[in-house]
Amino acid sequence: MAAALCKQPRHIVRLTNHLRLTWSATAKAVNACDVLVFEALAQRLPEFARAIQEHPDEFTGGRFKEAYSGFTFDWAATIGDEGRQDRWRRHLPAEGTVDRQLAEEACAFMFPYTNRVQAEDKTAHWRIADINHLARLLQGSGLEGIPDAGEFAALFNNPDRILDELKCMDAEGWKHWLNHARRYLPGKLPKPTELLDALSHFAAKLFDEAIADGEISHGFSRLFLEILFLQSEKDRFPLLQRLIDQVSCSFSEDAVFYSAWTHGLLSIRAPYEYSREEGPMLLDKEQALAIVALWKARASKLSAQNLLVKEPELHSVLYRWTQLGEHRDYRPVWRAVSRICADRDGLERFLSAFAGHREREPSNFSLVWDVDDLLEHIKSHPDLGEIYASFIADLTSEPVRSHLQRLKQEARQ
Repeated sequence: MAAALCKQPRHIVRLTNHLRLTWSATAKAVNACDVLVFEALAQRLPEFARAIQEHPDEFTGGRFKEAYSGFTFDWAATIGDEGRQDRWRRHLPAEGTVDRQLAEEACAFMFPYTNRVQAEDKTAHWRIADINHLARLLQGSGLEGIPDAGEFAALFNNPDRILDELKCMDAEGWKHWLNHARRYLPGKLPKPTELLDALSHFAAKLFDEAIADGEISHGFSRLFLEILFLQSEKDRFPLLQRLIDQVSCSFSEDAVFYSAWTHGLLSIRAPYEYSREEGPMLLDKEQALAIVALWKARASKLSAQNLLVKEPELHSVLYRWTQLGEHRDYRPVWRAVSRICADRDGLERFLSAFAGHREREPSNFSLVWDVDDLLEHIKSHPDLGEIYASFIADLTSEPVRSHLQRLKQEARQ
């Protein structure tokens, strides 16, 4: 297999030199045959090897966790999940190519999960079909940017260290850390409340200092979602309440979104990523309603404090505000948008989502509280009128005016 992955003799020499380092770094931790095939695969198809690093669950069926944490990886439980087992194929090279065939054969050898076959001896021989051994291989391989699973486990076990870890990073460092933290979560967290508090404290700091962009807030939001799903059903509700109280709306959006959607409290169809095997975040609909109300109250409070404009995912938060709950209610959102657009900075922030020339539906303008009032705000800043000329043309069209008029009539009823 490894020889087939080498195109030329010089590739064999390069692979041999590389293996001297990797075998030394993974000795007594990873199966040597897996190391050989993976390194040969990484040399020939680096993008595919990177996909294994970034989406390990799609190749093994599980998530990263500390290899010696005492938790057993239930690999067999993942067999039979048809849709999930095929997701790894999206990373394969093009159909009909030799590279695709070799990648499939390599995965069949290294990851029986991809071939719907269970390997009884995978943990006994340090096979990377066990995600803990895969983590050790990635950390010891030549791929750059692979953190040590043990380091994450130590942080999750001692949440008080997380702030010291994160404050030494820049924005790119936070994004990288969040991307891996979600995948390196152990199967059980010894101090979930302390972990949630530590992460919430740092997320709140980033919001206060206005240095979190949408990617960072989304990374935190997804991490919070995973942490909550690791808890028992009875513990999720108080932890989610605690989270909403401590962070801005962008950072808790995913958990609230999922809590609402599974109980029919979201007036849109949820995307695929929110379909989860664990089932609903909250089993009780009344709890979900309480969470929605708390999140909306948080948004309202931020608006009253003129802080809502700082939300990294401002427009997503505004739309969720209208969509969450048993009935749509645009009135509090219109008031919030009117407040945001009262000064130039807020106006420009609100309009930024509508930059460029593109086709828009009338429903895209549902956040506008009043067409003529918004136009007056824009006209007071001539340069904005030029930048958003396409938006203004759509805003003043008859379909948009009719749509907004209908929404106002419904709001009065």
